[in-house]
Amino acid sequence: DNWINIFDKPFAGPFAKGGFHFYEYYLLDSTYIAEDKLYKIKFKPKRKQESAFKGFCMVDAETFAVQDIHMSMPEDVNLNFVKSIDIKQTFGKLQGKWIPNRQHTRIQVKPVKKLPGMIGRKTTIQYDLKPLAESRKTVHLESANKRPEIRDEQFWMKERPVALSESEAGIYTMVDSIQNVPMYKSITELLKVAVVGTKEIGYLEVGPYFSLTSNNILEGQRFKFGAWTSSKFSERLKFGGFLAYGLRDQRFKYGGDLKWIMTNEPRMVLGMSYKNDNDLNSDSDFEVGEGNMLASFLRRDITQKLILDKKSRLYLERFWNNGWYGRISFMHYAMDPVGHLMPDGAGFNFSYQHNGDFDSPADTTVTTAEFAFDLKYAFGTKFIDTGFDRSMIAAKYPVFHLNFSLGKKGIMGSEYDYQRLSFSVRQNLKLNPIGELTYIVETGKTFGQVPFLLSNVHRGNETYFLMSSAFNTMNRYEFVSDEYISLKLEHHFDGFILNRIPLIRKLKWRTVASFKAVKGRLSDENKISNQMNLYDPERLAFVGVRAPSLEPFMETSIGIENIFKVFRLDALWRLSYLDNPESIPFMIKGGLDLRF
Repeated sequence: DNWINIFDKPFAGPFAKGGFHFYEYYLLDSTYIAEDKLYKIKFKPKRKQESAFKGFCMVDAETFAVQDIHMSMPEDVNLNFVKSIDIKQTFGKLQGKWIPNRQHTRIQVKPVKKLPGMIGRKTTIQYDLKPLAESRKTVHLESANKRPEIRDEQFWMKERPVALSESEAGIYTMVDSIQNVPMYKSITELLKVAVVGTKEIGYLEVGPYFSLTSNNILEGQRFKFGAWTSSKFSERLKFGGFLAYGLRDQRFKYGGDLKWIMTNEPRMVLGMSYKNDNDLNSDSDFEVGEGNMLASFLRRDITQKLILDKKSRLYLERFWNNGWYGRISFMHYAMDPVGHLMPDGAGFNFSYQHNGDFDSPADTTVTTAEFAFDLKYAFGTKFIDTGFDRSMIAAKYPVFHLNFSLGKKGIMGSEYDYQRLSFSVRQNLKLNPIGELTYIVETGKTFGQVPFLLSNVHRGNETYFLMSSAFNTMNRYEFVSDEYISLKLEHHFDGFILNRIPLIRKLKWRTVASFKAVKGRLSDENKISNQMNLYDPERLAFVGVRAPSLEPFMETSIGIENIFKVFRLDALWRLSYLDNPESIPFMIKGGLDLRF
């Protein structure tokens, strides 16, 4: 292959079409094995920290086919948490053709120098090979899970062409015993707390720690504690909740959720949740317990726009093995934007008029019931299941996502009839050797006369933390559209630039750049009914919302990632709508980005 992916990191293959750009080659020797004349060729990276291998190979002098290769990763490669990679592969002749017969791969993972690491080995042996008959036929093999004999060690002792070594035979015992070693248990528990944020105590998981305390204009100092059942309680059923309290408003907030894995193959999940809490978002994304310890302290000094939220959701989701995912859900939420509760008039002074008449009573709350249908297709995508959560591994093919939401008036006090439709395409493109480009194209439309909170509110970010899903120089509730189209681009150069600069390359930093834009409009009827909330630069308490209709909202950034292997720092420029008194043309934000 031209490119060999290891931990999603592309290495230039020693026999790539453009190999002379990455490698230096040396002819070391020639020899005969049986009747075959072979050349021994050494190869090594052309530049320091190049994502390429070093090693040697034996090449057939007549056909130039590879007969044997041994290659390893140089020590200075810009790859995190991996200490060494060794690959050996041999080929044998079958009716005059060189075909693979054995491959051995050994990878040593060591996240921290002074702590224990892990060695992974994989051996593949192909034997008893026969040439294909001229008339090919398909043979359907029975699923291994349906063959009870594979669980018998005697079966494998008979079938293995090469017996296990003493160390290989002891791996099963070692894996079982190492889980009881105190240091191993401490390290794995520490990693889980750092990444997931929860601590497992018997049948419970408590946390997350980053939400234990936070601060906002309504609650003042806020404290929150959450607990959910762990996999020790059940591997199919998980439930729990949280309780929060603010010192300023002296109110308790609470919420809970339940998730039941009905079947694993295919994976079907039934869930329900409820939340009575302050929220930063108006959309239907459900996260039990908003509030982040760091984000609350590292937030820009502008008016916070909070919503007192009561959200209920019931959903059923299913995954198919061919890349399809579907979810149907019912949601009911009552939103009370905060503004009139603030003594200084700051906050979220929301007001909606059904007929646009200034003299008619205005609604200051929103109650709606909504049915939603999500359909996602990701060809060739694989998933990682971690108990009750499933994460998608980035695929090389586009991921398509369709959402349709239907709001119905009269259900549980719902006040609005509307339909909301959105469609997005996302893909990670490997542009070797210059890195990886991620693009997201999204379009959507809202049908019906609704408060702007029920339309497409483009997500901003007022903290100094980077959020990949948001516009990082846009404020919350600054832009809203009935119909819109957006583009988000992010390119990770993966050391392509900084690896070529002496001294700087020793830091193993990597450059990253992004561009985001959205253009949309509001219908005339929704401009009239939401006129008390529209943009007005003279209002300081609540500047107001508007659609990015005159020109697209645009922002761009350039940054450095892999700082101490986990940190990222970006310089961001806001390119349009600088007339907003709360906008900042240039800012610097940081975040966490863990990559190999």
